[in-house]
This record gives sequence, C-alpha cells and structure tokens, in this order.
Amino acid sequence: MTNLSSALTGANREAVVRDLTDFAERTISEQSGVTGIAVKGAYAGVQKVRPDVLTTALDRFLPDLAEALQPHWDDYTTAGGGQAGTAGTFGVFLENRREDVADSLLKSADRSADKIENATLVKAYRAIRGRGEKIVAKNVGGLGTVVEKHAVA
Repeated sequence: MTNLSSALTGANREAVVRDLTDFAERTISEQSGVTGIAVKGAYAGVQKVRPDVLTTALDRFLPDLAEALQPHWDDYTTAGGGQAGTAGTFGVFLENRREDVADSLLKSADRSADKIENATLVKAYRAIRGRGEKIVAKNVGGLGTVVEKHAVA
C-alpha cells in the first residue's frame, strides 16, 4: 500500500502543493452567497498581508493532510482502488464518505491552526471555520482526485 506521506511530501512535493493550491483557489472562487462573501473576504484579507499564504499553508499542512487521508486511502486501496484498470477514483470514494472525511480533515486543520502564530491568519481561520465543514464536505472528491494523481504517479 502507498504511504501518502511519502508519496505526497517526497520528491514531487512542489507539484502536489501547486495542484492543491490550484484546487483550493478554484474552490474559493466557486463559493457564493453569504458563505462566498465570508470566504472570499477572509482570503483577500490574508493575501494582502501575505500573498503566498495559501501555498505556504498547504505546504505546511501537507503532512497532516496525508496523515488524515491515510486511513481512507488504505480502505480505498484494500477495496481495489488506485490500481490500473479499476473502476472508480479516490475522489468518488471520498465523496461516498464525505462527512467522515470532512470531519477528519477539519480536526487535523484545527490542530494545525492552534499552532499558527500570525494573528491575522488565526482571525481569518476562525471567521470561516464554521462554514468549513460544508465547504470541505462538498469538495472532498476534487481533493481525492488531486491526491490520487500524485499517490499513483
């Protein structure tokens, strides 16, 4: 079985972070309504302080992300996923477990946020955290697609 930490944080880490950043930026831009205003506003605010905030945050969070997704990846590969010629994708697999996946990702993100020393970033995270579960759950499929691309490369 693939160890996601090794696969995602090894030699191709820069490409993984780039793809995750692109995915996150698309996800942010697709938000609408009150949630969209809050998320886009928080992101714009932290970008003024630190333009590379998303890339830096994803790079730092990558080991925690891999750890949070590892049990799901193990279940997926045990079921035959991640192999040439198999039907389905890790993204679809995660979508079918979206609440559990979102919960594990957000718990990991909360632990990481507790270590942030930048008051602006902490404020932005807290401002959108309440909406995070819905946003993350809705987008676990896309995240799974990015992860699988690099895990089986």
